[in-house]
Amino acid sequence: MIKGLGEDNLILNKTFALVGDFIKYFIIRVKINLIYGIGVAGVLFIFDINFAVL
Repeated sequence: MIKGLGEDNLILNKTFALVGDFIKYFIIRVKINLIYGIGVAGVLFIFDINFAVL
C-alpha cells in the first residue's frame, strides 16, 4: 500500500483497497455506458438516414 502511512494499519489499507476497487468499477461502468451510448446513437442515426432516403 502507500508507504509512510504504516502498513500495519489494516483499516486504512482496507479503505484504500475498497476505494481502488470502486474507482476501477466506476471506470468500467463509464466505458460500458459510452460504448452503449455510441452504439444506440449510431443505430438511431442509421434509421434517420433510412427514413430520410425513403
